[in-house]
Amino acid sequence: MARVLVFALAVSHPSRFKTSDSLEYDRLAHHFHEAYVSSRQGPLFDLSLLRPPGYPALIAAVNALGGGATAVIVVELLLSVATVGITYLLAAALFDRHIATVAAFLLAIDPISIAMSSNLTAETLFALLLVAAALLLVGRSRVLAVGAGLAIGLSVLVRPISMYLPLVLVFTMPMLLRRRWVAVLIAAAIPIGAWMA
Repeated sequence: MARVLVFALAVSHPSRFKTSDSLEYDRLAHHFHEAYVSSRQGPLFDLSLLRPPGYPALIAAVNALGGGATAVIVVELLLSVATVGITYLLAAALFDRHIATVAAFLLAIDPISIAMSSNLTAETLFALLLVAAALLLVGRSRVLAVGAGLAIGLSVLVRPISMYLPLVLVFTMPMLLRRRWVAVLIAAAIPIGAWMA
């Protein structure tokens, strides 16, 4: 409800959804192919080196379906609520339902998470991917480890700050990952390697 309320306050002035970062993401989304695929020089190419393709791809996909900034924010609201739900599942898997309820509630009322869900920036998508990766990591199968690696790799395409997260996990959590660390590393390397290439 808090996310919908903030959205309702901002929707009458869609410029409130945007920051200087948002303008760059929006520009890249509107010229996605030129910025990330065909161009090897110029201002769009230079900007694409600073902004990875994950979030502009989301904006471009929503735009291709006939939406604009408001539609992207609606998608972000859904992603933000999904992140609260995944947080519940993660905490329930690690602890119990009572702690999971508290964790989900705290994220649901977190002012920064609420504000970011009505902002045309990459944080909401990034948070969803990281929490989903964490949930998949607590699973015990290699299939889930591959899913976790892919989620981490995709998170790098949204915000490159998580570039070294797979290596950190391998060296700090060997007992949790056991033999699944290879699956995590290879799966994470697929989207990261494709972007770097």
